[in-house]
Amino acid sequence: MNNNESPLITVYITNYNYGKFLRKAIDSVLNQSFTDFELLIIDDGSTDNSISIIEEYQNNSKIKIIYQKNKGLVVTNNIALRIANGKFIIRLDADDYFDHNAFLVLYNKIVSDDSIGLVYPDYFVVDEDDNILFIRQREDIENIELKDHPAHGACTLVRTDFLKQIGGYDEDFNCQDGYHLWLHFVSKFKVANISTPLFYYRRHNSNLTNNSDKIYRTRAAIKTKYFDQNFLMQDKIFAVIPIRGSNKIALNKIGTKSIVERKIDVLSNTELVEMIIVSTPDESLLDFLQKKYSENKKLLLHKRDIKLTMVNSGLVETIHSILEKFEFLKSYKAFLTADIKYPFLNSDSVNTAIKTLFIFNSNSLLTVRPDNSRYFVKDSYGLTPIPNQEKYSKLERDDLYRYAGGIIITTMELFLNQDAFVNKKTGHFIIDEFSSFAIESETDIKIAELINNEFLK
Repeated sequence: MNNNESPLITVYITNYNYGKFLRKAIDSVLNQSFTDFELLIIDDGSTDNSISIIEEYQNNSKIKIIYQKNKGLVVTNNIALRIANGKFIIRLDADDYFDHNAFLVLYNKIVSDDSIGLVYPDYFVVDEDDNILFIRQREDIENIELKDHPAHGACTLVRTDFLKQIGGYDEDFNCQDGYHLWLHFVSKFKVANISTPLFYYRRHNSNLTNNSDKIYRTRAAIKTKYFDQNFLMQDKIFAVIPIRGSNKIALNKIGTKSIVERKIDVLSNTELVEMIIVSTPDESLLDFLQKKYSENKKLLLHKRDIKLTMVNSGLVETIHSILEKFEFLKSYKAFLTADIKYPFLNSDSVNTAIKTLFIFNSNSLLTVRPDNSRYFVKDSYGLTPIPNQEKYSKLERDDLYRYAGGIIITTMELFLNQDAFVNKKTGHFIIDEFSSFAIESETDIKIAELINNEFLK
């Protein structure tokens, strides 16, 4: 204990029915080489053998035990914060465990600079039997311009008073506490990381992190709330729907609306999109849209030069052509291009993608889906893995992405200065599975009808 008789570090273990792993978690704290800590064990209404295991430690002077009815992780985090005595606080989930020197290394880093608000390490990913699957390595945060990849919610050492300054954890959300923490800390305080694995994250079938759709939805909601509370949106955004050649795909109906109508309606209902430009060489499609949307003040029509619709033609010249016709658009902060072949992308996703661009001050942003697929190229020896895939083959699911959903958002500054839609400071927004569905053929139209009728009623 330090001279003030208060522990330097409060570590708390949250447990709900993890009796199988709980003893290892507790012992990993008690066996730390850095001993100036208190341990809170918070059992969240377990119905397995957890309580009998916890009671084995009830006479340890470093430990305080809290039993409560099931309140969920985020509420439990705030309970721990209220009763914590440590200058620093760190959470351990009951199915994970620390390296022997975790506290020592993290503490030495965070006290090296009074402006550091939190510090997080690399970690081992293990299975249910403690077999190491791989090491989860993070890039040095000090060398990263785009800080949009959050620290792990647990096993991150945080200054207690800094955490209280942001109001603790937001109980509007029942998971992704680490993402909420990250948004607030990277905007207000310095963050740091340790390029050494200091804890063991257990991967098993009951992990919350296995529910990826819930994670992505919650992250989107956290970002939306953070944006609405911290940004006064005065910058203007316009959207471009570029259509090549024939209107065959555009006028295909899914349900009661054609694909182009669905896209226009989604963007019209996207509050952060002020104007929409449909660019097509097809005069009959332009006539159709002129009549259909004569009352839509958001919509502008642009006759695209047929030369700019060739397969090998990019979009740069089309955007320049639009800006020449509608010069007032050059004053907008950013624009997005919306690929028409993604019929199920929704307004909420587009809004959150735009907000994500501004939250992290990106120059550009793509809508994506996680993708752990391996890809091959055919050469003289047959199929060969595409180079550098080994670098990513053991990363977590949210580290490898494919472009999906058809949205690219670009700041006007980037486009006008570099004639580019993306650059190295490119953010991402993970969309839902249905939004990533693309129409490439007649068969896809039939599948889209099925999705629309059976899953999106």
